[in-house]
Amino acid sequence: LARLCQHQFWEAPVAGLPVLAVAISPNGRYVASVHGQWGSDESEPIHVWDVETGQLLWDLRGHVASVFDVSFSPDGESLLSCGHSWTDKQATGGAIVWKLTDGTPRFRIDDVNSLVGRYSPDGQTFLLAATSGIITQHSSTTGKRIRDFLGSSRGFVDVAFGPGGQQFVS
Repeated sequence: LARLCQHQFWEAPVAGLPVLAVAISPNGRYVASVHGQWGSDESEPIHVWDVETGQLLWDLRGHVASVFDVSFSPDGESLLSCGHSWTDKQATGGAIVWKLTDGTPRFRIDDVNSLVGRYSPDGQTFLLAATSGIITQHSSTTGKRIRDFLGSSRGFVDVAFGPGGQQFVS
Protein backbone atom coordinates (compact mmCIF):
# COMPACT_ATOMS: atom_id res chain seq x y z
CA LEU A 1 0.00 0.00 0.00
CA ALA A 2 1.52 3.28 -1.02
CA ARG A 3 0.36 6.80 -0.29
CA LEU A 4 -0.04 9.24 -3.14
CA CYS A 5 3.47 10.55 -2.56
CA GLN A 6 4.73 7.09 -3.59
CA HIS A 7 6.06 6.31 -0.14
CA GLN A 8 5.42 2.69 0.77
CA PHE A 9 4.37 2.45 4.39
CA TRP A 10 3.12 -1.12 4.61
CA GLU A 11 3.50 -4.33 2.64
CA ALA A 12 1.36 -7.43 3.08
CA PRO A 13 3.58 -10.43 3.84
CA VAL A 14 2.24 -12.70 1.09
CA ALA A 15 4.76 -14.35 -1.18
CA GLY A 16 4.57 -16.58 -4.21
CA LEU A 17 1.53 -15.98 -6.39
CA PRO A 18 0.88 -12.72 -8.23
CA VAL A 19 -1.77 -10.30 -7.02
CA LEU A 20 -4.92 -10.56 -9.15
CA ALA A 21 -6.98 -7.93 -7.33
CA VAL A 22 -6.72 -5.54 -4.43
CA ALA A 23 -9.22 -3.18 -2.80
CA ILE A 24 -9.18 -0.72 0.08
CA SER A 25 -12.26 -0.09 2.21
CA PRO A 26 -13.92 3.33 1.99
CA ASN A 27 -12.76 4.24 5.50
CA GLY A 28 -9.19 3.10 4.74
CA ARG A 29 -9.23 0.55 7.57
CA TYR A 30 -9.04 -2.67 5.51
CA VAL A 31 -7.20 -3.95 2.47
CA ALA A 32 -8.38 -7.09 0.67
CA SER A 33 -6.12 -8.97 -1.70
CA VAL A 34 -6.52 -11.94 -4.02
CA HIS A 35 -3.59 -13.96 -5.31
CA GLY A 36 -3.49 -16.62 -8.01
CA GLN A 37 -2.70 -17.51 -11.59
CA TRP A 38 -4.70 -16.28 -14.59
CA GLY A 39 -6.37 -19.29 -16.23
CA SER A 40 -6.08 -21.54 -13.16
CA ASP A 41 -8.97 -23.00 -11.15
CA GLU A 42 -6.92 -23.13 -7.96
CA SER A 43 -8.90 -21.41 -5.23
CA GLU A 44 -6.68 -19.24 -3.05
CA PRO A 45 -8.00 -17.48 0.07
CA ILE A 46 -8.95 -13.84 0.07
CA HIS A 47 -6.77 -11.98 2.56
CA VAL A 48 -8.24 -9.11 4.57
CA TRP A 49 -5.73 -6.96 6.43
CA ASP A 50 -5.97 -4.23 9.06
CA VAL A 51 -4.04 -1.37 7.47
CA GLU A 52 -3.09 0.33 10.75
CA THR A 53 -1.63 -2.75 12.45
CA GLY A 54 -0.69 -4.82 9.39
CA GLN A 55 -2.46 -7.77 11.01
CA LEU A 56 -4.11 -10.40 8.83
CA LEU A 57 -7.74 -10.42 9.98
CA TRP A 58 -9.22 -13.13 7.78
CA ASP A 59 -8.31 -15.75 5.21
CA LEU A 60 -11.68 -15.99 3.49
CA ARG A 61 -12.30 -19.37 1.87
CA GLY A 62 -15.44 -20.48 0.11
CA HIS A 63 -14.98 -20.25 -3.65
CA VAL A 64 -14.64 -23.51 -5.57
CA ALA A 65 -12.57 -21.86 -8.31
CA SER A 66 -10.22 -18.90 -8.75
CA VAL A 67 -11.18 -15.55 -7.25
CA PHE A 68 -10.50 -12.62 -9.58
CA ASP A 69 -12.02 -9.58 -7.95
CA VAL A 70 -12.90 -8.06 -4.59
CA SER A 71 -14.93 -4.93 -3.91
CA PHE A 72 -15.89 -3.26 -0.62
CA SER A 73 -19.42 -2.01 -0.05
CA PRO A 74 -19.69 1.79 0.28
CA ASP A 75 -20.44 1.45 4.03
CA GLY A 76 -17.34 -0.74 4.47
CA GLU A 77 -19.31 -3.52 6.18
CA SER A 78 -19.22 -6.09 3.36
CA LEU A 79 -16.79 -7.45 0.79
CA LEU A 80 -17.90 -8.85 -2.56
CA SER A 81 -15.70 -11.52 -4.15
CA CYS A 82 -16.09 -12.91 -7.68
CA GLY A 83 -14.84 -16.23 -9.01
CA HIS A 84 -14.42 -17.93 -12.34
CA SER A 85 -13.92 -21.55 -13.41
CA TRP A 86 -11.62 -21.86 -16.41
CA THR A 87 -11.42 -25.61 -16.98
CA ASP A 88 -14.87 -27.00 -16.20
CA LYS A 89 -17.44 -25.46 -18.55
CA GLN A 90 -20.28 -26.74 -16.33
CA ALA A 91 -18.84 -25.24 -13.13
CA THR A 92 -19.08 -21.67 -11.90
CA GLY A 93 -16.77 -19.67 -9.69
CA GLY A 94 -19.64 -17.90 -7.93
CA ALA A 95 -19.82 -14.69 -5.97
CA ILE A 96 -19.81 -14.30 -2.19
CA VAL A 97 -20.69 -11.31 -0.03
CA TRP A 98 -18.68 -11.50 3.20
CA LYS A 99 -19.51 -9.84 6.54
CA LEU A 100 -16.51 -7.85 7.71
CA THR A 101 -17.64 -8.02 11.33
CA ASP A 102 -16.63 -11.67 11.54
CA GLY A 103 -15.33 -12.80 8.12
CA THR A 104 -18.24 -15.14 7.37
CA PRO A 105 -20.39 -15.28 4.24
CA ARG A 106 -23.54 -13.14 4.29
CA PHE A 107 -24.74 -15.03 1.18
CA ARG A 108 -23.42 -16.63 -1.98
CA ILE A 109 -24.48 -16.67 -5.61
CA ASP A 110 -23.42 -19.93 -7.19
CA ASP A 111 -24.70 -19.68 -10.77
CA VAL A 112 -22.23 -17.17 -12.22
CA ASN A 113 -18.71 -17.06 -13.65
CA SER A 114 -17.54 -13.52 -13.04
CA LEU A 115 -14.25 -11.71 -13.25
CA VAL A 116 -15.61 -8.51 -11.69
CA GLY A 117 -18.28 -7.18 -9.36
CA ARG A 118 -19.05 -3.62 -8.22
CA TYR A 119 -21.33 -2.03 -5.64
CA SER A 120 -23.59 0.86 -6.63
CA PRO A 121 -22.62 4.19 -5.01
CA ASP A 122 -25.56 3.95 -2.57
CA GLY A 123 -24.65 0.36 -1.68
CA GLN A 124 -28.19 -0.95 -2.32
CA THR A 125 -27.22 -3.16 -5.26
CA PHE A 126 -24.19 -4.63 -6.97
CA LEU A 127 -23.37 -5.77 -10.48
CA LEU A 128 -21.72 -9.03 -11.50
CA ALA A 129 -20.17 -8.91 -14.96
CA ALA A 130 -20.15 -12.47 -16.21
CA THR A 131 -17.85 -14.00 -18.74
CA SER A 132 -21.01 -15.17 -20.55
CA GLY A 133 -21.67 -11.57 -21.62
CA ILE A 134 -24.52 -10.94 -19.17
CA ILE A 135 -24.35 -8.38 -16.39
CA THR A 136 -26.65 -9.11 -13.47
CA GLN A 137 -27.84 -6.65 -10.84
CA HIS A 138 -28.40 -8.01 -7.31
CA SER A 139 -29.74 -6.79 -3.98
CA SER A 140 -26.88 -6.09 -1.57
CA THR A 141 -28.88 -7.34 1.41
CA THR A 142 -30.23 -10.62 0.01
CA GLY A 143 -28.29 -11.35 -3.18
CA LYS A 144 -31.58 -11.67 -5.06
CA ARG A 145 -31.22 -11.11 -8.79
CA ILE A 146 -33.03 -7.93 -9.79
CA ARG A 147 -32.25 -7.49 -13.45
CA ASP A 148 -30.15 -8.80 -16.32
CA PHE A 149 -28.38 -6.65 -18.90
CA LEU A 150 -27.29 -8.31 -22.13
CA GLY A 151 -23.89 -7.28 -23.29
CA SER A 152 -20.91 -8.56 -25.20
CA SER A 153 -20.66 -12.19 -26.35
CA ARG A 154 -16.98 -11.97 -25.39
CA GLY A 155 -17.71 -11.37 -21.71
CA PHE A 156 -16.54 -8.63 -19.38
CA VAL A 157 -13.40 -7.91 -17.39
CA ASP A 158 -14.51 -4.65 -15.77
CA VAL A 159 -17.60 -2.62 -14.90
CA ALA A 160 -17.98 0.79 -13.25
CA PHE A 161 -20.93 2.84 -11.99
CA GLY A 162 -21.46 6.48 -12.89
CA PRO A 163 -21.50 9.03 -10.03
CA GLY A 164 -25.28 8.88 -9.45
CA GLY A 165 -25.48 5.12 -9.69
CA GLN A 166 -28.10 5.20 -12.46
CA GLN A 167 -25.62 4.36 -15.22
CA PHE A 168 -22.77 1.94 -15.61
CA VAL A 169 -20.16 1.13 -18.23
CA SER A 170 -18.54 -2.18 -19.03
